[in-house]
Amino acid sequence: MNQNKAVVLFSGGKDSVYSLEKAYEEYEIALLLTCTDESGETIYTDGYEAPHQIMKSLSQLYQKALIKKGHKTDIKSIKTSKTNTVNNLYEKLVELCKKNDIGTIITGDLNHPDGLDKALTSRGIEKFGIKVISPAGDHFKTHGSLQYIKTLIELDFGIKIIGARKNDLPKKYIGQTLNHNLLKKWSKELENFDVSGEDGEYQSLILDSPLLREYIKVREYKISPYEKGRDNKNHLYSRMIDIDFKIIEKP
Repeated sequence: MNQNKAVVLFSGGKDSVYSLEKAYEEYEIALLLTCTDESGETIYTDGYEAPHQIMKSLSQLYQKALIKKGHKTDIKSIKTSKTNTVNNLYEKLVELCKKNDIGTIITGDLNHPDGLDKALTSRGIEKFGIKVISPAGDHFKTHGSLQYIKTLIELDFGIKIIGARKNDLPKKYIGQTLNHNLLKKWSKELENFDVSGEDGEYQSLILDSPLLREYIKVREYKISPYEKGRDNKNHLYSRMIDIDFKIIEKP
């Protein structure tokens, strides 16, 4: 397998995008890969991530930016089983990498014991000549949660809070931008809260980053009632839905 050729597991969230931004100068980004359920919504955690339409637009923005940097990047979406997601994704990733001579999988996993990077490695994906890396995880493990988030903010990542887990983050924060002011509010109002959202306390969506020549502006949205995540655990999530947005070119 060609380990200079990579597929990015692209959720549109802060961690997968940070990993992409750190890796694109070293690796040939062949694919931006999203994992979806039957409705087309992006699923990597036990809560849903980016809604389909905005995720499609975001993927296209990154594809366009990568192509301008000389990459031959394609966008692909694969459906996975709701009951056996990781095993199903593992099998499809191996098949996809073999077919496209891809030797590197880039994830946005930080340091969770159940992270997808660890799950793929523990299943022996390296025996196929495929390595799994997470630049976001490398930074997180070196600098810790708070400094990791501060780094993203200082690099001008436009991070929108799009989902909150009940009893971890109040609904009032859904739709807010993760910036230094929000970090200060969290430090005053929340106890024992991991600002990185490493355990799924909240979900994020990147609307802008250094790589992009255009960005997404959210004009209107609604907030859903609490509902279970895709694996029907007891975790309840509320999230942004019915998002109205537009693409704006940077000056």
